[in-house]
Formats: sequence, C-alpha cells, structure tokens
Amino acid sequence: MMRRRAAQSRLVAGTALLLLIGSCAAVPKSVPPPLRQPIPVTIPPPPALPPASAWDTLPIIEGGWTYDPAARAASFANERGEKLVSLYCMAAPRAVRLTVWRDGARQIDVLTSAGANRVEHDFVGAMLPVNDITLDRIAFSRGRFALRGNIIQVLPVQSEIGRVIEDCRGAG
Repeated sequence: MMRRRAAQSRLVAGTALLLLIGSCAAVPKSVPPPLRQPIPVTIPPPPALPPASAWDTLPIIEGGWTYDPAARAASFANERGEKLVSLYCMAAPRAVRLTVWRDGARQIDVLTSAGANRVEHDFVGAMLPVNDITLDRIAFSRGRFALRGNIIQVLPVQSEIGRVIEDCRGAG
C-alpha cells in the first residue's frame, strides 16, 4: 500500500510539475519597441506687432478720405477710386465699425504712433465701442496709421476720421 501511495505521490508531483512548466510563458527573443509617444503640438504665439520704425517709413497710399454726414461715415479710396477702408457710426450699439475692404483677414492690427491694437474683423468689419482707445489712437496718430491683415495699408490721418468718432460719441 505504501508503494501505491508513493506511486500516486510521484504521479501527482509529476503532473503538478508539468502543469507548472506548461504555464510558464516563453520570453521573446526580441523586445518590441516602446509605443511612440504623441508629439506635443505647440501653437506658436501670434506674430509680434512690428516696431514703429517697421511701418511708419512705408509710403502712404495715394488717395483721400471722404465724409458723409447723413450716414455718419468716412471712407478712404485710393487714387483709382477703390474703397479701401470705411468708418461707420453705429447708433445701436454705440460703436464705430471699421471695415477694411479687399483684405479678407480675420484679425487686423491697427498700428499708430501711440501704439498698436489687434481687432477682430468679420465679414462686415470690426466693431469698436465709442470709448475704445483704438479710435483715439487712429484719430491722433502723427500723420499716418496702418492697418495690417493679409496686407499692410498705410493711410493718412485726416479730419474725417475724427468727425465720425465725435459724431458717434455725441449720438445718444
């Protein structure tokens, strides 16, 4: 009986050993490369506004401003009569709409001798509240200001600009 038990013990031990060996995983000969980490996407900051010397030495576009008192609007047209920029007084909301024609940019940099501002320009223009400092910077810029979107336009400062702004500020 002891022999029988010894044989059973050896059989159980052998079976356990086979099961243990069978459950071991084989080590691969080569280690797969680690998963590639995604490359972080960095959004560059918006381009810096140019220093005053970069735009104020460019030639002023030939043309002139006209003022329409009934519409409370001023427009600048080049020497061929093409309208390039318009300023309209909007009674409600009390704002001046700056429209840059023939550019198509969604953001326009307004560059003046007193500083620079970036405005959002949609398909009808940039809405500037009547107390926006950008309007004062345009009106009081030293002889010229520039609008930079897809192109840069250097325009003369003339009294028509101030008239639209003052008409709009006086509207109530």
